[in-house]
Amino acid sequence: MTYRWHFMPAILGSLFVAFAITDLMKIKQKMLPIVSVMLIYLSFNGMMLNTVAKNCHVDGFNNATNHIVAPNKDNLKTDSLFGVTNDNIQVMLDRPSLALDDYRAQGQERNAKRIYSDSLVQFDKQILPNRTMVKGQDFYIIGVPRNTRSVQTPITYLKGFAAFDTQGKRLRAYKNKGGFLSFDPRGAKTIRLTYHKTLVHQISLIIFIITWLALGGYWLIYFIKGMFYTSRLKH
Repeated sequence: MTYRWHFMPAILGSLFVAFAITDLMKIKQKMLPIVSVMLIYLSFNGMMLNTVAKNCHVDGFNNATNHIVAPNKDNLKTDSLFGVTNDNIQVMLDRPSLALDDYRAQGQERNAKRIYSDSLVQFDKQILPNRTMVKGQDFYIIGVPRNTRSVQTPITYLKGFAAFDTQGKRLRAYKNKGGFLSFDPRGAKTIRLTYHKTLVHQISLIIFIITWLALGGYWLIYFIKGMFYTSRLKH
């Protein structure tokens, strides 16, 4: 999902526009209202297109009918944004190539549709409904049958997930062949699942915070220098 990096050129482009407008205002102050109105107009158009794109895949407008092109197997692209609807999900399931770089197992989302939709839990080889519960940030597997050796949850495996029994003892969680979060209950009737940030996740948050602090500090220094520069010009 390479579009997750689109914020980088977007920030650079925004900085370029901001600096350009700042310099333009020093030369022609009358341009300020004109440029402001134009940017507001472009911003509203961008938000509108983004909202439309999330609800319906936009391949452009059909010139004959003047309507937005609805998503189908032929026009759906990997870099498009669209909302979660029954039709769109079905298009995704019919196009497994859309998830080439996904963290799921191959064909997991397509083959295990009922497991996700009905929140089914598999105890060894028996699949049962109504065995899940959510409390706050935790996910629970309830009513684990006796002598169960393996429990498959309806959750896609991620490294940050951890499983605990009713005594708070941590259980071994692993990724099964289907790509689901699984564990050995060790006789526990109720299992609590929670997510802990991995080391990479924590590092990314630190980088995120440092980056914004650096940007904020830079803009503060830039603003203070501008005030001193203006004061000197007046004197």
